[in-house]
Amino acid sequence: MNSEEILRKEFEDLKHNPLSINGYTIELFNRNNIYEWKITLLGAKDTPYANGIFFIKLQFPHDYPHRNPEIYFLTHIYHMNVSWSSGKVAVNFIHDWNPNRSVREILTKLYSVFYLVNPKSPYQCYMADEYIKDKNLYFFNAKKYTDQYAKFKSFEDNENNNENIRLNFIINGERNKYCIDCQSNMSIRELIDRIQMMINTELKWPLLIYEGKKLDENLTLGKNGLKNDGLVTIIHGVLY
Repeated sequence: MNSEEILRKEFEDLKHNPLSINGYTIELFNRNNIYEWKITLLGAKDTPYANGIFFIKLQFPHDYPHRNPEIYFLTHIYHMNVSWSSGKVAVNFIHDWNPNRSVREILTKLYSVFYLVNPKSPYQCYMADEYIKDKNLYFFNAKKYTDQYAKFKSFEDNENNNENIRLNFIINGERNKYCIDCQSNMSIRELIDRIQMMINTELKWPLLIYEGKKLDENLTLGKNGLKNDGLVTIIHGVLY
């Protein structure tokens, strides 16, 4: 069988004999394209992701199963092994690919992402550092972001909430330049918290300047009119 026939067979098998995972569903983004699956998972109980609704894309190459699929969280998730900007998942069962592995096995192992982390191979280094230094803080943030981003029952509402703005930052001079993806509905205060986690440094009395104007930390990014790839200058340690 070719890759399309294999995937259609596995898709139908999972439809008629679903996994024993509460709240899980599978469908195609486009019924004419078997290579992109839309997965819905409920966050696992007794984890920071409990009660969250997570939409996931499973993307297969055209030479599947000889090459591994890629997994992307379409719902933002606070997890060191998931890219915040792209949602791509970095896990061993994908990197150590075996062509004999079935989609059923992939989905079963995917669910374990809610339980397991790998600080030795993180996508988000600042999250891994946070986990190593203070697990309670890591789990607190994971729960906080689950409540904020994994609350939408429809895929469309989830996508509307995930509108990203990529901002560039200069912190106390050109030699410290950072890039971060954030949501248009994020407050400036939340943005400051994200930057602090990213650089692993507390910003003292931060002053954020965008296009020559100070950003009010009580407003949201969207209301401040920040544009994609905009440049924000951050001065800290000084009161203005």
